Amino acid sequence: ALGAPDGKYGDPNASRGLSPDRAAWVNPAVSDGASMLDVVTSFQPTCLLGLAAQPGGLFTEDLVRAMTAYADAPIVMPMSNPTAKAECTPE
Repeated sequence: ALGAPDGKYGDPNASRGLSPDRAAWVNPAVSDGASMLDVVTSFQPTCLLGLAAQPGGLFTEDLVRAMTAYADAPIVMPMSNPTAKAECTPE
């Protein structure tokens, strides 16, 4: 899901809006710039898929620990390449 394109957290793309193919994925209950920890706490996903290839470290230990508060065995799949852009590493 995508957060509402409200620009609340300074998303520079908020003013241009979303293309029709992305509009169907918007969840108005979350802002476009909410932190991952806020999203995990609010929506309680049991699986995280890392596909964004952004600078590493998006899936922090605190984030995974927050998931264990409601999921016995959360699934975390950092799949971005190269490793420098992986969401987490097994350390």
